[in-house]
Amino acid sequence: MVKPVRRPDRATRARARDRHNRAQAAGRSEYRLDSRRLAILDAAEQLFLEKGFERAKLSEVIRRSGGSLATLYALFGNKEGLVGAVVQRRLELSLAQLVQVDSRLVSPSEQLLRLARGILDFSVSDIGRAMLRLLAAASLQDKAFGPRYHCEQRLPLIHHLEEIFHGWNLAGSARIDRPPDAARLFIAMALLDAPFETLLGVESPTASDEWLAWRIAPFLAWFRVA
Repeated sequence: MVKPVRRPDRATRARARDRHNRAQAAGRSEYRLDSRRLAILDAAEQLFLEKGFERAKLSEVIRRSGGSLATLYALFGNKEGLVGAVVQRRLELSLAQLVQVDSRLVSPSEQLLRLARGILDFSVSDIGRAMLRLLAAASLQDKAFGPRYHCEQRLPLIHHLEEIFHGWNLAGSARIDRPPDAARLFIAMALLDAPFETLLGVESPTASDEWLAWRIAPFLAWFRVA
């Protein structure tokens, strides 16, 4: 004998509606918070580029983006945290594709040449130079900012390169005996003197692909990168 399906009572249906409504409200709140975060980042980047770190005021960021200072502090902590978020987003937009080259189509040496080109081009671009000045100013203002930025945003790129180098070693495409140090060495070779010249206000010369290939050739040869 088939038992009749028992319909939820009124209280059960009310609790279900309440959970559904709370979930929808939470989703709308999260969407608004994400939208507010993007608006603040857009306004902050523009203001930092216009006025620099010290002259830019958080109240002006809020005036341009909308919202409140309470929301800004809740999302970013302080002015230095906002700078870190601005720089991180710009780096992600500029460099994300460079570490995702299809290894089936491009040789390891070509991957490194493309990565070096991307790192250098970003570093000497107007936006890259402005971001570096922001980082320097924020680090001078808050001694904890530099180490925190290094751990949260620079080390992930280094670790990603380490993993790539380990993979090449296993595949026989390279013989990199110290991948962590090799990753740091490669980034330093790609950046050249760009960071120092930026802080001095010196215009970096344009590097051709041929010159950049010559620059990283000792790295490729020493570690026998295919």
